[in-house]
Amino acid sequence: MRVAKIDPAERAHTIKQLQAEQKRAKGKRTQEVAFLLASLGSDYEANRDYLVNVLRGCNSPRIKNGCDEDTAGFLIGLYRAGRKDVLKPLMIAGTGSYDGALAEMLGDFYANVLTTNATEFVDTIRPLPAARQNELCSEAGETDGSGMSPKTLAQVRKGLKAINDDLALRCLKQVNAANRR
Repeated sequence: MRVAKIDPAERAHTIKQLQAEQKRAKGKRTQEVAFLLASLGSDYEANRDYLVNVLRGCNSPRIKNGCDEDTAGFLIGLYRAGRKDVLKPLMIAGTGSYDGALAEMLGDFYANVLTTNATEFVDTIRPLPAARQNELCSEAGETDGSGMSPKTLAQVRKGLKAINDDLALRCLKQVNAANRR
């Protein structure tokens, strides 16, 4: 999902329409409207929190709250638009996920974050339990299941070695293990 840039007058009109739609929306449409409103900065925290709560529904054998890969896509869109506060919920989301498409999407997202900003990736997972840190590093290394390209793997290795602390080096081991061919 991408966040569009619109002029202020159009933005105000669009927000008003979306707020009206939010009151009527049901099912997947509720997530779509919450994403659009959050991306426009309208009641950002409430709309973000709604999407994060829906995403938690994927961590159950009977997926709840209408969670699927689109839910993660909405939050990834917010992250890519500069809303870094959704990174930690996205990192936690994969824990115990029962949705295969979601796991594939998140693995690719984790790999992208690790590749473009290893420090941000490592700092975000730092407060998590060691087992989850290892899972996230492995999932990032696996990307969408196909592993990293040699160029990407070299970039990730360089980024993690530059951090040079225990977590970064442990993460590097997980990434390397996920990419043994």
